[in-house]
Parts: sequence; structure tokens; C-alpha cells
Amino acid sequence: MGGKTHTKCIGITDFESPFVKELIDRFQKLMICEEADTLMEMIQDYTELQCLNKASRLMDRYQKLRSGEKSIIRPQMPDTAEHTTLDCEAKHLFYELFVGREDTYSEGYMGQRRIVEQKNAPLTTEVLEEHLSGARTIGTYARRPNSTAKYLVLDIDISKKVLLKYEAGSPEFEQYMKICGNVTGEVTRILHRLGLKGYVEYSGYRGYHVWIFFTEWIPVRYVNALSQVLAQELSGIQRDEIVVEFFPDDRRMRPGKPGQNIKLPLGLNPRSGQTGYFLDDDFKQAAEPSLFLKDIARFSLAAVKKIVGMHMGRREEARTESEKNILDRDLDEFGKLSLEVRTVLENRNLMCYLCQKARKTGYLSHGERLSRPQRDLSIRFPRSRSAVLNCGNSTVRLRRRLAVPAILKEPKIVILHRFSMR
Repeated sequence: MGGKTHTKCIGITDFESPFVKELIDRFQKLMICEEADTLMEMIQDYTELQCLNKASRLMDRYQKLRSGEKSIIRPQMPDTAEHTTLDCEAKHLFYELFVGREDTYSEGYMGQRRIVEQKNAPLTTEVLEEHLSGARTIGTYARRPNSTAKYLVLDIDISKKVLLKYEAGSPEFEQYMKICGNVTGEVTRILHRLGLKGYVEYSGYRGYHVWIFFTEWIPVRYVNALSQVLAQELSGIQRDEIVVEFFPDDRRMRPGKPGQNIKLPLGLNPRSGQTGYFLDDDFKQAAEPSLFLKDIARFSLAAVKKIVGMHMGRREEARTESEKNILDRDLDEFGKLSLEVRTVLENRNLMCYLCQKARKTGYLSHGERLSRPQRDLSIRFPRSRSAVLNCGNSTVRLRRRLAVPAILKEPKIVILHRFSMR
């Protein structure tokens, strides 16, 4: 971006000032990654330029950042790691934890471009030995043919758009790797709030994998439901430069194909020549991979269902509250209402919406006409067992029991309800 664009953003017009040039450079760094040190330097520059209001606003941001409002994790930037050595017990555990489908696997190559080839052969311990030694780069298919999986993986990477602009190892690339690490750290905190534990692995090139393990092979529909919960939680911190992908993901399934494959941990990345490794809670390379594997926790299907159910309940409450805010609550246009009918319309958003729709449009679909409120509302109807609402050209009848529709004036619109009675 040119200097004029940046100076417009920061509110400076003296292009020749050396302070302004330094400020532009720092502003460019801040756009890539928000850091406390850069903010402090900008505060000092603004103070020297007598832009005290801007300096004051930046100071507020600086204090919030230093106080841990964002709880940013600064991962140790990865270096090329030596090939991993695991003891016999850890190798068995590695196979148990990470291998998805046992009857097939993938292998990655690096020619003019990266190639991933499916191998129609069993993924044996010998193949894993070659992977861990760096002789081959092996991937696994997370989903079995019976639509089950034993883990969920979040693949958090720098976007390809960024890779087209900056080479790996450049200062800009390293800044984006910090952002990628920050997002990864936020994922682990979200998982902790949900009662889960995510295990972070540096993939060897442009990002991180976060693994969540289950005690058994569970239906993929529950894994995908958990993915939706996490995607919703991450929606507020996602950035265009960082891509988060879920494994397994039903949306990526193709007929006749084995589904997504993901590179197994601790192997060589053919594109970068770096070996992946696990990161501890401080985002440093795990010193003892064998001990790291033996300390991994797994979560039951019941735990996943509970998390998904609680999240869906909160989302439904939020949706209902939102509907309350946008519904037309003016019931006077219906004329005089009995206490029972008014209670229904004031406490059941769907009923209120349908009646308002009938009043305004004179039309309800067949499904809408058969709608009924939830059964947790105690209503006592008069002996007539029904109540009629005047909706202009339409008439809406709230009936006590599901019965044959009564013949009403044109257009014939009836909402039939079955109310629970005490």
C-alpha cells in the first residue's frame, strides 16, 4: 500500500517528516500482527508529533493488550527438527491414536508441485517406521467407510493468498506465522472452556494441527456437530489470512472417494523439508514425544453430545431472544382477545408470527396452518374450545384440539393447535 493510504488511516499529512515515515512502517507491521512493542513505539511517535488524542487511544489499546485481554500466545517459531524416535510403547500408541482407516493410506511427494497419492494397501507398522524416519511422508484417512471417526483435527494454516505474496522464511511470512499461532492458541482456550483438551502439532510448513481424541470410533455426524460448535466459537477471531479446516468434514466427501487425508504427525513435510513436532502448553517443542503421547486424554461420545447439546440450547435461546426483538407485538389490531389467546401470542413467538403473517398477507402454507405451540404452556379454553382472531381478510382460529378444520370465510386459513390441558 502506498504512503498516502497509510497516512490517511493514521491522520498525518506531513509526508516529509521522518517521524511520519517511521510511523507508516510501524503501522504496516501493526496491520500484519498487533504487538505491544509496536503499539508503544507508535504512541511515542504520536506524542512527539503532538497528536495526543491518537496517542491516548493507542495507550488504551496497549494497556488492554498488556493486561491479557486477548491472552495472546506467542508460539516458539519452529526450526528444522530431527527425525523423531519413539519407544515401542509410544509407537503402538501412535498407531492407535492417529491412524484412521487401516486398509488404505496416502503418500505425499514433491515434484513441480505437491502430489498426494492414495495407496490401496494396509497402513502397517513398517510404513509408520518409514514415516517417522523421514524416508516417506504418510497421510491417513480420518473417516472409516462406516461413517465413524476417532478424532477431530483442526488444520490452521496461512492462506494460499499470503503464500503467493511472501516466500516462506521472509519477515512477512514469520509475522503471519505468529498470527497463525495466535489463532491456534485461541482454539486451545476455546476447547478448554468447552471441557476438552486439544493437542497442538506444528505441521512442518505453514501452520498447526490441533488434535482432539475420542475414546472410541464415534459417528461422524457428532464430529461434524462439534466442528460446527467450534466454527461458531471461532467466528469472532477468524481472519482472511488464516484458514481453518476440519477433519473429517462431510462437506468435503465425494462419491466413491475415501474422503480427506491428513499428514500423520512427526513426519517430514516434503515442501519445506522440515519435520513436524508436538508443542507443549507453552508452545515450545515437546522435549519427550514418547511421554507426550502417553499423556494424551480422550473424550467419550457422551461428552461430545453434552457439549453439542448445550451449545445448541444456547443458540436457540439467542435466536428466540432475537425473534422477540423483531416481532411485531402490537396485538390491538386483532381486536378484543381473551386472556388465553393473548397469553399464547405473547409467549409463543411462532404463533405470534403466524397470526401477524395471516393478518398482513392473507396467506399461510399448509405446514404453517398445522403448526402448534410447545406443550409446556398451560391454557384453559372456554367451553367453546376455540377462539377466533380477526385478521382483516383472514380469520385465524385457535382450536383446543386437533380436529377437522371448520369452514371459515374466504380465504380459509386455520391454525389448528393441540394444547396441553391440566
